[in-house]
Amino acid sequence: NPGDALEDADGDGLSNLEEYRLGTNPLNPDSDGDGFTDSEEVAFGKDPTQKATSPFDDVDPDHPYYDSIVNLSQKNILRGEFEDGSWSFNPDTFITRKDFTDIILKMLCIIPRPESYEPPSLFSDIEHSDDYYYAILKEAVYQGFITGYVGETDAATGLTPFKPNITISRAEAVKIVLEALEQQEIISLRNVQVGEDDSWYGPYMDVAQDLT
Repeated sequence: NPGDALEDADGDGLSNLEEYRLGTNPLNPDSDGDGFTDSEEVAFGKDPTQKATSPFDDVDPDHPYYDSIVNLSQKNILRGEFEDGSWSFNPDTFITRKDFTDIILKMLCIIPRPESYEPPSLFSDIEHSDDYYYAILKEAVYQGFITGYVGETDAATGLTPFKPNITISRAEAVKIVLEALEQQEIISLRNVQVGEDDSWYGPYMDVAQDLT
């Protein structure tokens, strides 16, 4: 019926004509029953007629975080590693500072601006390169999410190191999440003050606990 081609019978964001062409059910917003609407899967570049499963060979349905891993991988937020002909997530490996920053930007749908790909580098231990994390880290600095190790500022350049390949601490992760929430205008960190006798993360932990 061409008369209702532009209508959206199931309210999933796809027109009846689009659903016809995709082979999805125009009367069911989630044709494959995997928890993601047909339009969401199209936006993610996924097949709305195939139920979402783990793309990683080392994460099966018995894994305690299977649903979360599938959810984030479906949205192209998680990065796997191609090893010996298969994709691995390595779920028990500690996450590095650069990879955690990558996840935060992807969760907020922040795409690095053109300047983020250009020199100069903003950290003393990171050279300008085509590595995926160069632009990610530079954009995160522009967004105010990350800083380097101020206590190790290079006297010659005035730059701090970021140490992208070491694992991130729980305190550092909490601070980055809070900075991201502030950028989204969900919370405010204006009143956070770090005293000389306090650990740098103490006030941030207070804010995080207050958010329950």
